Parts: sequence; structure tokens; C-alpha cells
Amino acid sequence: MVCKEVIPTPRGTHPNSLANLKKGTATQFGAHGDSAAREAQKKSTAAQAERRSFRDGLISLLNETLKDKSGKATDKTTQDAIIAGLVKRAIGGDTRAFEIIRDTIGEKPVEQINVNAPDPNIMEEIRQRMAGELQ
Repeated sequence: MVCKEVIPTPRGTHPNSLANLKKGTATQFGAHGDSAAREAQKKSTAAQAERRSFRDGLISLLNETLKDKSGKATDKTTQDAIIAGLVKRAIGGDTRAFEIIRDTIGEKPVEQINVNAPDPNIMEEIRQRMAGELQ
């Protein structure tokens, strides 16, 4: 009886594995990829650009220099005016303005929820009611 020695083949030599490595066999987003995925990516990129431009627009408006009544430029920006107005409202008693200031400077208190175990007597009463023992 002759025993043949089995020589293992190196990984990646299966025909299907080799087919995946050939050029031009894009699976998802390549040249032959899914057109719906490409469209979704285009929409996502456009939405990100729109958000970025909105943010950039707000930042530029906040940094804009204010003018006084005569039209002269002052040393204050729109952001300075908003902050001053918020502080005035908080001083006047507006609790929401105070909360915005507090949260913005990083002093928002940690919200804690206390979960207590229910009274064992209540749980027993619930079990009895479910079983129909109590009316």
C-alpha cells in the first residue's frame, strides 16, 4: 500500500479568491459598483457640505464687527452682543438664560436618577392580585 503525501496549498489560491483580486471586479463602490450606493454617497457629501457652509456662515456672522448708530465700526462683534444680551436676561431673572450660560461654561449639574428596590410587601400584594387571591 502506497501512502500519498498531501501537500497543503497556500491560502488564496482558490479560483474564487483569485477572481476577487483581478482588476475591474469592484464589489461595492468602484467603477462597476452599485449605482444606488454611489448616489447615496453623493447625497451624503452634499448634505455635509451644506451643513459645513451653514456653520461657516454662522461663524462669520458671529465674528462680524458691529456698527454704532452713526455707522462707525465698534470693537464689539455680534457674538459679544448676544452674550451681553443673554447675561442681561439672566440678571433680570430669566432662568432659561441662566441655564444656557451655566451649561455653556461647563457647569451643568449631573442628572441623577435614584432607583430604589420596591417594597417586598407591595410585590407580594401584586403577585396575589395577579393570581386572583385578592379582590
